[in-house]
Amino acid sequence: MQTLTNGDGPGVVIEAVGLPATFRAAVDEVSFAGRVVYIGYAKESVSYETKYFVMKELDIHGSRNATMQNFSDVIKVLESGAIR
Repeated sequence: MQTLTNGDGPGVVIEAVGLPATFRAAVDEVSFAGRVVYIGYAKESVSYETKYFVMKELDIHGSRNATMQNFSDVIKVLESGAIR
């Protein structure tokens, strides 16, 4: 991901897997002043270096209640190339 963004990282990372490793990777990969959205549920505790929340000026959000139609709509937009 860093290569695709010239080392900056993506502005938004959506975690939908629910593993502690992917929860941490979302924070590691997102750009400075980026947003992390957690959709997945971790079934075990997740440990973070919380200093990165502050140092990277991150917005951390939780999200729920997406429908299958929501996912289909997002996939169509991404496949269309309308969003880089």
